[in-house]
Amino acid sequence: MSNNKINPNEFLYYLHGTRLEEKEIIESIFTEGLKDYYGTSINSTMKEISYEDIKKCGLSKLMKVHTEGEHKSVFLIKIPKKYMALVLHRDNTIDFPVPLFKKTDERNKLNERVYMLTPNLVQGVYNSTTDMFITNPNFCPVFNPNGLEYSDEQIANFWAINQIQWVKYAESRKKYSYEQLYSEDTRRKSFDDYINSYSKYFNVKIKNIEKVDLTEYGEKLNSQYELDKMITDNTSSNIINTNNKK
Repeated sequence: MSNNKINPNEFLYYLHGTRLEEKEIIESIFTEGLKDYYGTSINSTMKEISYEDIKKCGLSKLMKVHTEGEHKSVFLIKIPKKYMALVLHRDNTIDFPVPLFKKTDERNKLNERVYMLTPNLVQGVYNSTTDMFITNPNFCPVFNPNGLEYSDEQIANFWAINQIQWVKYAESRKKYSYEQLYSEDTRRKSFDDYINSYSKYFNVKIKNIEKVDLTEYGEKLNSQYELDKMITDNTSSNIINTNNKK
């Protein structure tokens, strides 16, 4: 478990439920990201949970409640508030917003592009069948955003605080493919300053995506860490049995 700690109220928390629970599905989401069939809207596929509710009820209970219907697996998404442009500073600047979604070649039933939320922001998944929480080894608040696009919610925040230049920049990125954006971002070093600044702020190095192999999924049941402690850690790679609290 990482010792990198930061105030958990610095993050926004979301839950994404699905009937799917196969190991291969979880590996794919941890490695490639979470599919959004409705474009770049966070709220279209995820449900926000407040930090106040987490403190009051406990993350474990909130995730378990989310599986009481048809959902077998519930993914925890953890996004730094700084990335969402929620605060306008006195000098009329905002914290550097970071794009979150990758445009794919896949299309939905309306022939619209399917996007993927970066796997770096998927902290883990709770599975109701095994009563286990599995953390994503690719989770990290600092990642390579080259080629990604901004969410609808981020753009709405830009409008709300009259950051028109950010609105124009975010919307301009939607005109290009992921490959085109990645090439241009890399050439111009568009996000190098962000990486350096937020790496220092979160006290973590940039996290590159690695292939996830959950061969031991459903087998490794013991952990000294409780699920609710996960909200104070910025990196982690533990499998947690929620019935085996220490």
